[in-house]
Amino acid sequence: MFPVFLKLGPLTIWWYAIWIVVGLLAAYRLFRKRAERLGLSPQEAFNLILLLFWCGVLGARVYYVVLYWKEEFAGRWLEILLINHGGLVYFGGLASAVLTLILWARVKGKSLAALADALAGPLALAHAFGRLGCFMGGCCYGTKCDHFWAVQLQVPPAVAGIPVHPVQLYESFGLFYLVVALMVVEGMARFPGHVALTYGLLYSILRFIVEFFRGDVPHDVLGRFTVAQTLCAVLFFTCWLSSARMGYRASMAKKRVKLEQ
Repeated sequence: MFPVFLKLGPLTIWWYAIWIVVGLLAAYRLFRKRAERLGLSPQEAFNLILLLFWCGVLGARVYYVVLYWKEEFAGRWLEILLINHGGLVYFGGLASAVLTLILWARVKGKSLAALADALAGPLALAHAFGRLGCFMGGCCYGTKCDHFWAVQLQVPPAVAGIPVHPVQLYESFGLFYLVVALMVVEGMARFPGHVALTYGLLYSILRFIVEFFRGDVPHDVLGRFTVAQTLCAVLFFTCWLSSARMGYRASMAKKRVKLEQ
């Protein structure tokens, strides 16, 4: 794949940037109707999507800088600002976006659980397009692959010309499926936050599996797993326990209503 879409003199347009924009627009379109049900205007919905995006980018960059400070940034402060050189970690962005959403919901007096449910599908959709950008840019590449669906990337030099797993596409396709799954759950949600917690459960499983085929990150946790897989395990059990607790409360509430009737 070639990371540059178009180059006009000093202006360079990257494929990754194009897919990010496509993902943002798709996320906004999916979120807009859900936002109306929460009493948000189209402008408020768009502003919220942009706010979460930029806060997510900031968190993703900060996480990466902290993680690879000695290797890439010590003594090279300007490099911190050059995100076009790569270096964004999804879980850092997710944490930052979640904190931003909590603060925004409190300031606006909106239900955090309802907002999280409405944003879960759009988040997965934007992420799916973002992984297509990763594929075009050559980042987040896979390990060597001997199957017929292997791809040969032009960049980075470490894997140029070597057949590798298209892990970016594995995750992208899985995320598109996840969007559909969340829409189904949305229609049968048992309690506020059900959709968002389902996203956490399903995405952690998807990412945990895909990480086994990643070739750009060390598998040095217990000699086999990546840091992201550790975070996936934490996310999975957190969402699972929260779902069980909230599901139990919802069931007990229904029983009390029936008894009162």
